[in-house]
Amino acid sequence: LPAGTSYVVTVTKLPRGLAPTVEADDDDAAKDSSAKTGIATSGDLTVDGASDVTLDFGYVHGKVSVGDRVWFDTNKNGLQDDGEPGVEGATLTIARTDGKPVVHVDDVDKADAPVVAPVVTQADGLYVFENLPILPEGVKYKVSVQVPAKYAPTEAGVGADRAKDSSTGEAEAEELAVDGAEDKTLDFGFVSARVPVGDFVWFDANKDGKQDDGEPGIEGVKLTVLGPDGQPVAVDADGQPYKSEVVTDKAGKYLFENLPVLASDTERYTVKVVEIGAEYTPTVTRDEVSTPGLGVDNDSSKGQASTVKPLTVDKRVDDTLDFGFVKSTVSVGDFVWFDSNGNGRQDAGEPGIAGVELTLTGPDGKSVTDVDGKAVPVVTTDKDGKYVFENLPVLKDGHKYTVTVSKAPAGYVATKPNATGDVSNDSSSGSVSSVSLVKHGDKDLTLDFGFVKVKDPVPGKVAKTGADTALAGGVAVLVMLLGAAGVLARRRATQ
Repeated sequence: LPAGTSYVVTVTKLPRGLAPTVEADDDDAAKDSSAKTGIATSGDLTVDGASDVTLDFGYVHGKVSVGDRVWFDTNKNGLQDDGEPGVEGATLTIARTDGKPVVHVDDVDKADAPVVAPVVTQADGLYVFENLPILPEGVKYKVSVQVPAKYAPTEAGVGADRAKDSSTGEAEAEELAVDGAEDKTLDFGFVSARVPVGDFVWFDANKDGKQDDGEPGIEGVKLTVLGPDGQPVAVDADGQPYKSEVVTDKAGKYLFENLPVLASDTERYTVKVVEIGAEYTPTVTRDEVSTPGLGVDNDSSKGQASTVKPLTVDKRVDDTLDFGFVKSTVSVGDFVWFDSNGNGRQDAGEPGIAGVELTLTGPDGKSVTDVDGKAVPVVTTDKDGKYVFENLPVLKDGHKYTVTVSKAPAGYVATKPNATGDVSNDSSSGSVSSVSLVKHGDKDLTLDFGFVKVKDPVPGKVAKTGADTALAGGVAVLVMLLGAAGVLARRRATQ
């Protein structure tokens, strides 16, 4: 070339993923690189055979990065708003969309290159995967987040601004084709995780402890939920005051929602029945019966029940906390006896009288229907003089059942009533009322009746007033003494 004229070499196309190396600090043209500009100019080549072999271009693998934040979405709108804090301790991993392992840029040419390790967010929630190689065309990086304990993903893809919205579980970067490119929009928003527990209180019509088709729910039952510490749950998953009592709806359903997830599989929520009508009492449990097909999903608990499923992840449900009830029952009775010494008191050895018939009436004076809807029949004392009216509905406070001797034993009259003032030991006269029986299992077994035998009158004498006179059901008895000729000698009416 003429003096002052040079050849110029220009790099017009590079393999994907390369970037110019740095410029050397020395002036050794034979060793330095012109890659930064992509242009190299020769020296003077004015004589035949002259050459310039210093037009060199050095390249390295280009670097890219992805990130950058995991945050707590306070207002649950799916967007990063001012003041919303980062989530510390979230673990993130990186992968390629072609499934090949991700290595650092400095390890690209190594056969046994280690994969890029997961990163963990700090208090500000920021993270970054940097020093990553540029990937082949069409291949992208993707980042996955391990859901932190007690958190759940917020709503994803809200709006059109990738820098502010959230991804759910995994986010894919844009294609990063040039050195220094970055995608800091791979963000993950979280809200507090929450779980529900419930869900059924029912009437166990056949008393088998199992939820059978057609058995109705019980409305208006009040329940409370306790935390692992045994205390009523005080705050919900969002840290707000929690209403720890609910009431079953008309279908018997209830649900405690928005509860914080538990810290471990060993922790439990407990639901307690705190208020139900006195007319109900718990049915049998799985431990008390061997009903076929009975399991945790359809059995009953007595009074309280704890969760059986680990509630450590968002939206996991334990709906097995069910409570079955049957009608509460009370009973009255129980003894009709022969008062052999006529003192109106049940003394040791005095026998019962068999075959005495008794009837039961309710507070309204009418016949009684038991808890199964059946009419309560007349009962008859057994060989020991015992009787009982059972399976009776509980009563309102102040209401009573009444037992009446409807058929006294032949040859007997009632002994003197209320002789001792001790209702458990003395006799009633004709009929007697119970105490109030207001809760399941209440009983009044003091409704006893003593009888003495009727004495034959002595010829020529009439018994003194009040002695040897028959009294049955308040009917006046006329005792007449007839002479040998059948002429009335004397008479006396007594009550």
